[in-house]
Amino acid sequence: MFTHLKGISETRYKMPLKLLEVKKRFTKKGAFFGFSGPLNQEQLVRIGAILRRQMAEEKASSGQIMKVYSIVVETVQNVIRYSAKTTPDEDPLGTLWIGRHEQGFFVACGNLVSTHKASALKIHLAELMALSPEELKTHFKKESKKPISKDQGSGLGLIEIVRLAAKPPEIEFVPLDQELSFFSINTFIQ
Repeated sequence: MFTHLKGISETRYKMPLKLLEVKKRFTKKGAFFGFSGPLNQEQLVRIGAILRRQMAEEKASSGQIMKVYSIVVETVQNVIRYSAKTTPDEDPLGTLWIGRHEQGFFVACGNLVSTHKASALKIHLAELMALSPEELKTHFKKESKKPISKDQGSGLGLIEIVRLAAKPPEIEFVPLDQELSFFSINTFIQ
């Protein structure tokens, strides 16, 4: 597939070949879309447009497209609203990968969070993933009637992600230092 690169000196072109390895790794995992960088509402709109076209090319059903799109919206909005920012004036940084997985699709998203908030988030996600589909539906309705907090939003995004997932999302928190952790969530959709 990449035979045209055989003669390139690895020392001379170290960065592109490392990036190529990343691309190969994600393609092998089924990823057909990847983004890493500053996220904001405008980026979310662009990602949504690209995603709909790409999923149509992947022969996804309209139900799969809606579920994947909903999960992308919720995960990216979580990055926008809750990421630990390195500087207050910049858009938060996030990483998003979307691809095929067995009979469905996956949405993997990651971002920096403050380490002290990571513990509470981990507990909250464990509680949500322990609920049955009916309990999640009831919990969603109950939470949607609560007033929206300026600091925390409505809290419905994570509930919606867990509700739409074919199985409990894979969650990981990697401490980077005493202040920051990298949070990733990998959601599977059928």
